Amino acid sequence: MLVIIRGNACSGKSTVADRLRNHFKNQSKTAVIHTTMFYWEIVHGDSPKIVMENTKRILDNYLRNKYDVILEGSTLSNKDKKGKIYLERFLRIAKKYKTPVKQFFFEADFEILKHREKKRKQISIKKLKEFYNNSNKTRKKEEIVINTSNKSINQVVNQIKKILDS
Repeated sequence: MLVIIRGNACSGKSTVADRLRNHFKNQSKTAVIHTTMFYWEIVHGDSPKIVMENTKRILDNYLRNKYDVILEGSTLSNKDKKGKIYLERFLRIAKKYKTPVKQFFFEADFEILKHREKKRKQISIKKLKEFYNNSNKTRKKEEIVINTSNKSINQVVNQIKKILDS
């Protein structure tokens, strides 16, 4: 299975992805791919194109080797030169391996995201607003929208587990 978590920066995507790994632990091998790892940690501020290319190669490798994969990141909302969001590339890889996909979009009230970012101290509030506006414009009808504004991480994880188990 491929679980994709996109949405607003500071909405809990990374934390939920890490906790979801335990959901699959006894069933199969599970990989968690944080796209922001490439963007912020390997080469700080690397180009989205390179980030997505690296992510694509890693996803392909894990799905080919029959792993469950949790793919998350706000960078999945970025668009290529043709105006298509990068998410489409990952869906094609899943289709190639006949992998079932569940897509989630995390949203939250901007004031709550601002509060979370002030604690996290990773990006400016101006950049947060830019990410917020861009990601909201890319929401897909196939995505299950989860508002994380007033939910604990455990509540969000449990909500996703119920969806995955149904």
